[in-house]
Amino acid sequence: MLQLKWKHQFQFAGFYAAQMQGFYSDEDLDVDIKPFAGEGSVVDAVISGSAQFGIADSSIVLARMTGKPVVVVATIFQHSPLGLLSLKSSEILGPLELKGKRVMYLKNADDAVITAMLSELNIKDSDFTHVPHTFNDMALLGDDTVDAMAVYFTDQPYFYQQQGVDVHQINPANYGIDFYGDMLFTQEDYLTKNPDTVAAFRRASLKGWQFALNHPEAVVDWILENLPTEKTREHLLFEAQQTAKMIRPDLIELGHFSLSRVQRIASIYDQLNLADYDGSLADISYEAYQKRDNAALMVTKTLALIIFALLVLIYFVSFVNKRLKAQVANKTELLQQKSAKLKKVKTHLERAQIAAKQGSWEWNCTDNSLWWSQSFIKTLGLTVADSPSFEAFAEFLHDDDKSRVYETYQALKQCPTSYQMSYRVLSGSGTELYIDETIRPISDSDGNIYALQGIVQDVTDKKRAADKILASERLYRQMFDVNTAVKLLIDSTTGNILRANDAACQFYGYDQKTLVGMNITKINTLTLSETHHEMKQAIEQKRNFYRFTHRLANGELRDVEVHTGPVNADGKQALLSIIIDVTQRNDYEKALKNSETRIRLAQKSSGFSVWEWSIVSDVLYLSDEMKELLDIHHSSFDGSFASIANLIHPNDVKRWKKSIQSTVENGTGHDMKLRIVRQDQSIRWIHANGECTLDDKGQPAKLTGVCKDITEEYEKESQLRLAASVFSHAQEGIIITDTSGKIIETNEAFHQITGYSKDEVLGKNPSLLSSGNHDKSFYQAMWRQLLSEGRWQGKLWNKTKNGELFAEYLTISAVTNGQGEHSHYVGVFSDITEQEEREEYLIHAAYHDPLTALPNRKYLHKEMRKRLTQKADMQFSVIFIDLDGFKPVNDNYGHEAGDKLLVAIGQRLESHIRENDLVARVGGDEFVILVDQLSEYQELQKLSDRLLASAAEPLVVNGNVVTVSASIGCVLVNNSCQGSVDELIDQADGAMYQAKQQGKNCYVIKTCCAAS
Repeated sequence: MLQLKWKHQFQFAGFYAAQMQGFYSDEDLDVDIKPFAGEGSVVDAVISGSAQFGIADSSIVLARMTGKPVVVVATIFQHSPLGLLSLKSSEILGPLELKGKRVMYLKNADDAVITAMLSELNIKDSDFTHVPHTFNDMALLGDDTVDAMAVYFTDQPYFYQQQGVDVHQINPANYGIDFYGDMLFTQEDYLTKNPDTVAAFRRASLKGWQFALNHPEAVVDWILENLPTEKTREHLLFEAQQTAKMIRPDLIELGHFSLSRVQRIASIYDQLNLADYDGSLADISYEAYQKRDNAALMVTKTLALIIFALLVLIYFVSFVNKRLKAQVANKTELLQQKSAKLKKVKTHLERAQIAAKQGSWEWNCTDNSLWWSQSFIKTLGLTVADSPSFEAFAEFLHDDDKSRVYETYQALKQCPTSYQMSYRVLSGSGTELYIDETIRPISDSDGNIYALQGIVQDVTDKKRAADKILASERLYRQMFDVNTAVKLLIDSTTGNILRANDAACQFYGYDQKTLVGMNITKINTLTLSETHHEMKQAIEQKRNFYRFTHRLANGELRDVEVHTGPVNADGKQALLSIIIDVTQRNDYEKALKNSETRIRLAQKSSGFSVWEWSIVSDVLYLSDEMKELLDIHHSSFDGSFASIANLIHPNDVKRWKKSIQSTVENGTGHDMKLRIVRQDQSIRWIHANGECTLDDKGQPAKLTGVCKDITEEYEKESQLRLAASVFSHAQEGIIITDTSGKIIETNEAFHQITGYSKDEVLGKNPSLLSSGNHDKSFYQAMWRQLLSEGRWQGKLWNKTKNGELFAEYLTISAVTNGQGEHSHYVGVFSDITEQEEREEYLIHAAYHDPLTALPNRKYLHKEMRKRLTQKADMQFSVIFIDLDGFKPVNDNYGHEAGDKLLVAIGQRLESHIRENDLVARVGGDEFVILVDQLSEYQELQKLSDRLLASAAEPLVVNGNVVTVSASIGCVLVNNSCQGSVDELIDQADGAMYQAKQQGKNCYVIKTCCAAS
């Protein structure tokens, strides 16, 4: 019986496939696959004998460490699918963002990989709030939510995908904690008694997994028809796709088990205080038992031969005396052979450790002697004497780590437990290396520690990779979140806002939760047809931005320029939009255009309104003009002088009363400007003058005065002050010229951007800024539009005083006089150099492979679609290339060597094509070449021969000579071809697989939609 760790799902597809395809029957096995019932554990079920085999994750290592006799038969999942999930909108991109957040996971061995990741990054329990796992798949949504939760990447993300909710996966493997996932195991006693059965079960199960990975849809249909499952077909297919990523059969042999990796996992369990690790885990490996059985068989055979030889010697003691010497000589030779074989094994072990960047050492605490393996010396890049010591080793330690390492070694001399630590060394070449080390004390029969043994692992690449990930996260936050520019990430299909930075929230007046998920049509006031019209105009005017009017949360409308471009956001086509508020600039441009007209037009004279107040009788006289000005029908005016205060603006009442009081008390006049509020709540500014008349006794008798409506004059003065302030403080550069092109005025922003002072440019022509990047026709077209339409705007490159080029977006407006003639030209520009460079970088990154810098699949599809639209004279060829023998390069020399090989192959392929042709990298070791005007079989045959020869040339990578070959599939395309881009690539791919079936290192040529 096989006991599963959970319910029936694609996670166990290989075992179902072995049953459905008869692989178990072929091995004379009758297998019952039992799902987990929710009680007990899989380990207990196997140890008790109720099941002979079980499925468990890396917790099986913990079981062995605690004394349970379990043996790993085969590793199925090379990487654990367990990790943390967060909402994209939460901005939790990595473990460091978990601080202060609510995190849901199990604080036990099941979620040890998460605990280890947090410990590795020095994230303490006090840094976040732990929430016990409720096993609610949608815990990130709803009323009682958490910020991050432990999930299986093969399962729970599907639910959020179905809801249209974007999520982010935090994978412990990206932070140096790479545990195994599902492993097939059995009980040690069962393996010892039934080795053939275990071997047969292992073979059939691995064959089943190979079938399941190659035919996922067939296995999914079988599960739905034969097993009780809660999942839909789409859910199971999603699980199948993600499961393949955990198994990686394209890079790692199915069932592969690494003892050193298990030792690393065991040391992590030890650090987490889940179990003590003494360094002895060899018995957990199935391969170890195989080797032990072979050794036992060899010993048995040898003993039988010895016994037989002794009997012969006793029986023929007098007869074979002479032959005894010959036998001794033979035995000696045999021992020498075994010694040579042992030496060879030792050499292989050293080479394996060097390849894995591992080494070993032993320090005798009694005489202070130190032994280093050759792999240790090469791994650390050391150059030492023949008799190394700890003092010699200390010379290579980083200064900041020396005392800690030394104190640790001294402490371990008194502590009988294994320990793991990390430190830095400076190699013989001066390179700083990061080292992980596991140390095991060695005791004599009395329990006294007399030596320390250690295994070191060079983790420099892993550490730098983790640092790059953290740096990338910080850079992304700086570019998007921390940047002060307003930025939105918008789903190009639905129009929903996927992300918004803090500047966007401040600008629009919404919080993050409200703004993210909002449809852009709630912000953009233009209708769909108006939006399409604006986009069309932008294309016609060769603008790289759109002009929209956006509505803020408070209802205010703002004019904006939207600079947008396509990006890929977690598999979704999205638009990254940078929004620039140009309301003030637009208002200024409008005000500037009309300011000269307002300045030239004189204010029409207005009549004065007369009033008189008899202080003694409190009789108030108002002229008709005064009544009209004060709007005496106002309900708060009763005809008395005191009630005039009810007509005055509240902010001016106190000042008005004080002025009147001073006039009456001192018998002088008063002169002031104040506001009145009319019945319709409109506000008017008036200029009030008054004189106090005294009676015969010298006492104040009456006040007489006049008022003038200065509202229009006051508002115009305010507008002129505002226009002058905008001109002086605008962030955009402003330049004013006369009709001959001479500069007559500039603002401060102009000087900051160009580096010229005002004295250096006044009276000069703006051509002094010319960069030379635009020809004469460009400026002629500019002046034609400016003279005919009175306005020009666009992007151009200019040059600063110190010779640096900068990109600017320039708007030139003509100012007219009373006769409609141009009198001046006003140019307003902003420096967009960084924006231009950023857009160029984003476009390049979207269409090119980051490793080889070759065009990627997206760029290839774009170019093929372009060619397919040219039906009249369409002639090109699609060449699909797959490298033969690339996987052994990765396995034998590491991924770095594989990456260098791919870069070199890409360069070789490019050297054999013309400038207008295209080489694209479309997969791991797959390339596609697009060749124009090459539609003859013989021409394509010659090119394919050159490509085969080029790919097969030996290459030195990291000091090793590696050789690969290529299998090539070619499709000739002409104007009769009806295939799509995907169909043409599939045809070339199919031709390439025919080449592989014909023995590799060859090519197959087809014509479009027809066999060759």
